[in-house]
Amino acid sequence: MKHWRTLSCGILTVIAGCASWRPSNGPLNDFAFLEGTWAQTTSRATTEEVWKLNEGWSMRGVGRTLQGEHEVFREILSIEPRGKNYVYVAELPGAAPVEFKLVDRGLEWARFENPDHDFPQRIEYRRNGNSLRAEVSGVDNGRTQREIIEYRRVAKH
Repeated sequence: MKHWRTLSCGILTVIAGCASWRPSNGPLNDFAFLEGTWAQTTSRATTEEVWKLNEGWSMRGVGRTLQGEHEVFREILSIEPRGKNYVYVAELPGAAPVEFKLVDRGLEWARFENPDHDFPQRIEYRRNGNSLRAEVSGVDNGRTQREIIEYRRVAKH
């Protein structure tokens, strides 16, 4: 009986430990190249994106533009697993979230698309060392548009 109690205690300790443990290699680790604080500063404004990866299980970000000390634009961002694919979700204040489906990716880049969205229909990120290039493109009012932001790493999380 004494051995049974010792075994039972050991099993309960292992089970309790497993309940709080989760592997650090979650499904979003392929997007770790985005993690950090990225900024582009021009004479008119500073545009930045801050991305945080939570052990590969969630990818959250915020994008904003500052003119002087005033925030003139803000969006909440995330990358989420959906079935066997991933979606990039952008949410502006007071608006419904907009989803862009992952259509292609590589080691340090990813492309998301939503052909039904007004503008943009495509969002692409490409990292090269301490540089991150964000490109949004699509058709806006019948004209093909493309905006490119060349970010530099400000901080790593």
